[in-house]
Amino acid sequence: MPNKHFLYGLIGLSALHLAITLPLLSAPGVGNYYDEAVYHYPSVLSIRQHWPRLDFISDVISPISPGYHYFLAGLSLLTGADLMKMRLINDFLSMLIPLVLFSWLARDLSLARSFWLVLPVLFCSNFLKASCRVVTDNAALLLTLLTLAGVFLLPSRGWRGSLPGVTAGLAVLCRQLTLWLEAPLLLQSFLHPASVDDEKGHHSKTIPAMAGPGVFLIRLLPLGCIAFLYSKWDGLVPPIWQTPSGNASTAPAAYILTLFVFFSAPFLLALGRLGRPKQLDSISIALVILLGLALALISPNTWNHEYGRWGGRLWDLSRKVPAMGDRSSLFIVLSPLGALTVYFLFRLLVENTSREKALLWLMSFVAWTASFCTSRNIFQRYFEAQILVFLVVATGLIIAPHPAWRPQRWAMFLLGALLVGTDLVEIYVPVFYGANAGHQLYQEYGH
Repeated sequence: MPNKHFLYGLIGLSALHLAITLPLLSAPGVGNYYDEAVYHYPSVLSIRQHWPRLDFISDVISPISPGYHYFLAGLSLLTGADLMKMRLINDFLSMLIPLVLFSWLARDLSLARSFWLVLPVLFCSNFLKASCRVVTDNAALLLTLLTLAGVFLLPSRGWRGSLPGVTAGLAVLCRQLTLWLEAPLLLQSFLHPASVDDEKGHHSKTIPAMAGPGVFLIRLLPLGCIAFLYSKWDGLVPPIWQTPSGNASTAPAAYILTLFVFFSAPFLLALGRLGRPKQLDSISIALVILLGLALALISPNTWNHEYGRWGGRLWDLSRKVPAMGDRSSLFIVLSPLGALTVYFLFRLLVENTSREKALLWLMSFVAWTASFCTSRNIFQRYFEAQILVFLVVATGLIIAPHPAWRPQRWAMFLLGALLVGTDLVEIYVPVFYGANAGHQLYQEYGH
């Protein structure tokens, strides 16, 4: 049974989340309004009219799979379909993300450290925007987080081993790109799970490397769900969104790695001496840098509205630096550094946890990054919260074996100041002091 201090942590995070989101539910200018008004809320209203009959062709207005729309439409039969009620339901579901993350971290960390580590995700501006509007971003993130927690914490056999497969399947029905979750699921099934907790919470060394056949099949649910959608659409997106030519590009990967540099720096600085890997292979470093450079050079990555390369502060910054042949120098310089940072964190995880957990983390990050390489739109809001989740989980795993470790607090305060400052500029100033008062700052620092 959870102790009272753990419950206090859950209550504190819940109260904090509601305090900063509830005032925004009815406010204009928060963000995501277009997607809510044009795609998601109309989908809920349309499905509600003929519930429980489901039509994966006519029910789909956006390029996103309609699982979350079906959930909201079914729930609206009990609550009503008023827009504010739908926003409130979405906000409460979004609140579960910091709660699940806190519960995961608190298994190995003190409650205080777990609480403080969750705050960067809670104050992420794009997480807050998605909490306050009827969009699928946070629903997909919640299912993704539940799947990753299951992969890291549960054995790959027994009925509990099937739970991550179920949440990953639901994630695919909510957003097709979450098919990447199949990669860590399969990896954990084949790895020796010496680093995975057994039924009593201790590290098990007796579980076979291969999960039981039944559990393994359930872990293939994401593939089954994407196959089902493909059979309905004759493609990976609804027919009205299909284009004759593919959109494969390395620009999303270069963008993600560049964004990773900015967010990872305070975490690495906060780790202090723990943030310096003890063993680094010079050949591996060279290959990682070359990989990051290649991702920045293979495909065009300058700002281009027509090709979906816009929307976010990083794109605005890329427009202010020189470009070479449709390749922004911002990504040419920082994408290799981002790849190197990922490698550093992988080495830190190997040294402080286990190779199995380090591989699971790396596989998850690589699969998630690769999933966007077929996506047409490269918007910063798609990446911020998930990157912060990866960083929070990695940091928690690294510091868990070191109870006497003390963070470099100034580094985390710097991250907090940047996140809260962004929230003020992008959300709270325009909302509470009028669009005109915040217009100049809002335009300068992105959308």
